[in-house]
Amino acid sequence: MGMKLCGKRKLFVPSCLGYGKRQFGAHITPHSNLISEIELLKVLTQDD
Repeated sequence: MGMKLCGKRKLFVPSCLGYGKRQFGAHITPHSNLISEIELLKVLTQDD
């Protein structure tokens, strides 16, 4: 909500809400915090 077209946000997921003690592949180690950067490129409505 409130994000404008072409807006950017950084999402932070602490390890306790992510993978916790588990390893996922070669790049996500146990107890890793996850940080993602997203950009809103297009807004779809129910009519699309």
